[in-house]
Amino acid sequence: MAEHVGAVGVGFGLHAAAAVYVAGPVLVVRDWVQRLAGFRASLLTVAVATAPAVSFAVSEVLDAIVDTIVVRRRSVAVGVLSTGIVGRVTVSLLFPAIVQLLLRLARSTLTTNRGWSV
Repeated sequence: MAEHVGAVGVGFGLHAAAAVYVAGPVLVVRDWVQRLAGFRASLLTVAVATAPAVSFAVSEVLDAIVDTIVVRRRSVAVGVLSTGIVGRVTVSLLFPAIVQLLLRLARSTLTTNRGWSV
């Protein structure tokens, strides 16, 4: 959205990224999910949204460790290649695992508390 529209006026001579207008509908949808599915389900949406952040953070820590070890022993080019491989593998394995775990928790929580399954 920001690429197509850019900065928009938000009042009082201030400008912000156009995506700030998406925040309102997102909060309405969050409240709607909470009302229909309950508080725990709305917390699950927050947890699923944090899965990419957790995957990224773990990947970056591993990248830093691998880069430090490899660059000291080999070359910068081998370090860049190694961190790229480690980062891709980490995110590819960790992100789906986190989402799968959260979905299992949601199914068990919603089934036991509401009498229906996802």
